[in-house]
Amino acid sequence: SSLIPSNVNKDCIHLVGLENSVFGKWVAGGNSFSRFKADAFDSASVEEALESVCDECEKVMESVKSDGGRVVCIVQECAELPVYSNALRRRFKLPVYDTMTAINFVQMGWGPSSPSSYMM
Repeated sequence: SSLIPSNVNKDCIHLVGLENSVFGKWVAGGNSFSRFKADAFDSASVEEALESVCDECEKVMESVKSDGGRVVCIVQECAELPVYSNALRRRFKLPVYDTMTAINFVQMGWGPSSPSSYMM
């Protein structure tokens, strides 16, 4: 919360950690989620982790809604999570911002990265 500007109403922002979810416990245990269930030698598969992340986000979103709030986007700070961004976008029909969207934003500031019809 120290990164949130002081003029922003803190009641409008909900910070949620996934450390207690199945996903968070697998990451803390040093597991990688680059394998499918058919190839996993343990229970840490992409499918299981994806479901865990989506379910945990849904719980938080329902809590926000029951308190009279509204979720307008999801911001992920974990470097493991961009893999799941499209699933979150599809499931919740919300914008999802992650490390890849941040990198793309910074890259756009450097100008067009490939030739286009717009020439300077």
